[in-house]
Amino acid sequence: MKKINSVSYIFPVHNESEFLEKQIDAFLEQIKKYRLPITDIILVENGSSDDSWQICKKLAKKNKKIIAKRICVGSYGLAVKHGLLCSQSDTLVLLNVDFFDVKFIHKALFLPEPYEVVNGSKLHPESNDTRVILDKLRTKSFNFFLNHFFKYSGTDTHGIKVFKNTKKLQQAINATVTKHELFDTELLYRMMGSVTELPVTIHELRPTRYSSIKRAKRTLIDVVRLLSYLLFSKKTIPKNLLRVADDYGLNPVISRAIVDLYESKQIDVISVLPNMVTESELLTLKKRVKNSRIAVHLNLVRGKPVTNPNQISSLVTKKREFYSLPKFLLRLILRKINLSEVKTELQNQIESLNKVGIRPNYINSEQHTHVLAPIYNIVAKLAKKNKIRYIRNTCDITNYLSWRIHKRIIFMMITFILELLYSSVVSKNRVVKEIICHPGSNYD
Repeated sequence: MKKINSVSYIFPVHNESEFLEKQIDAFLEQIKKYRLPITDIILVENGSSDDSWQICKKLAKKNKKIIAKRICVGSYGLAVKHGLLCSQSDTLVLLNVDFFDVKFIHKALFLPEPYEVVNGSKLHPESNDTRVILDKLRTKSFNFFLNHFFKYSGTDTHGIKVFKNTKKLQQAINATVTKHELFDTELLYRMMGSVTELPVTIHELRPTRYSSIKRAKRTLIDVVRLLSYLLFSKKTIPKNLLRVADDYGLNPVISRAIVDLYESKQIDVISVLPNMVTESELLTLKKRVKNSRIAVHLNLVRGKPVTNPNQISSLVTKKREFYSLPKFLLRLILRKINLSEVKTELQNQIESLNKVGIRPNYINSEQHTHVLAPIYNIVAKLAKKNKIRYIRNTCDITNYLSWRIHKRIIFMMITFILELLYSSVVSKNRVVKEIICHPGSNYD
């Protein structure tokens, strides 16, 4: 029998409180019965409105092999992505709480052929699919669409899968642009040529957690994102690319997700919101992350300032909070923003990290406001003063927006207008050196 070094079983969890504990207990019994290798079970709760997260924590406390992870939004695709990225096992098994087929897992784990992905196909001739006719027709119609429009060679993309945790898989995960119903579809599409299929037995416990309208909407969004990427994005990936996670400090769930991925070596740099991060989050950061891997995520458009609001009145509302991005941009265009106040606030944000012993090595910003003329000039001087080596460049941002056509057009229009108004041109010569991501919420 082929030796398996380590295996992680990944379950996305969304409003599963009715079945979760019973199903995980049943799964553990089946694992034991078939003597399957197990390193851990990763439960990724995502946007549940019931007690699913509490049950995940309870199960993790009861069994050391169970790990509870969490992201902010209810999204099957993002939950799967987070689970795959968090695991460091050699083999990753993607399952569903409402159905799993341990016989399939056993066959897939010990296949003699060196396939990187084994997909449990509901349309395999030997599969036992007990779902209702409408669900079967939906699967067949969707696969027909994939075969004819994307030239996908398989018979199914949704359901349980076994992955070899190879460099090719990691590259495919990091390259994905879909984030809802089509995430695993895109992943198999990118791994095409390394995929084989086995039959499965399907007995679903409950209907989908999303309405047909919601699923259709999310699927359409994913299709548009994927087509936009295929049509407009650069497909070459620069060498020595930094993976930078923005928004550390936005909320505890996002901060935890970012640390999870850093510790799994899936991101290189953590970008901190200095005006929103908590003391405990800063202590975690200081303890677990090197200064050379920390960026300051300068913020002028969300939350409250670090500086006394009375000293930066042009930047804050009557509620003593920053203006939203549209209002900030309008005020900048109308020259109602005092640039000396911008300098004061941004310097104080950097110093707020320095005071706790964190000396960032990178600068970027919320909604990329630091590359807007004339703010970029201020940031460049602050970077030199504070010995910060790297500033996110407009090339990095336009690459990030390359297939988000409407956002890229708006971004370029705003930057062009501000450069004209302030007679200042922001440097655009640097080659792309980073990939921007938002773990725990967006993952773009």
